[in-house]
Amino acid sequence: MQVPGRLWNPYSWAMTKSEFRKRLEVATHGGLVPVDHVKEIPRAKGEHLYEIRWDFNVLTLSPAGDRHHDDVQVRLYHSEPVAVLDSIVGLHVHEKQIVHVDRRRTNDLQNIEINTAIKRFHDGRAQRWGIL
Repeated sequence: MQVPGRLWNPYSWAMTKSEFRKRLEVATHGGLVPVDHVKEIPRAKGEHLYEIRWDFNVLTLSPAGDRHHDDVQVRLYHSEPVAVLDSIVGLHVHEKQIVHVDRRRTNDLQNIEINTAIKRFHDGRAQRWGIL
């Protein structure tokens, strides 16, 4: 995921992608630690929707030209639908936007992202999310 102002060298970008793939691999084997790495989305009860969590450290170039390191939170919303056993359906991934002075705004922004995942879940149900 490329965000304006992010400075990636080929090594850090490759490492970040590798960490992302590794977390997905651990998820497919049921090895994620609840709450630290994965949690159920309570608004979507009965639909088996979950949030997989990552934290990354990135280098950012500010509009003024200053470089600084930021910790970012990345979220992947996925489903484990009963209709498709032994499958994980990726629905939506995003960088969580943190509004430091307004936790409610942070939650509102994340709920917009969760709504995107829920919509994709419902939109894909008739086609079984493309899984044969």
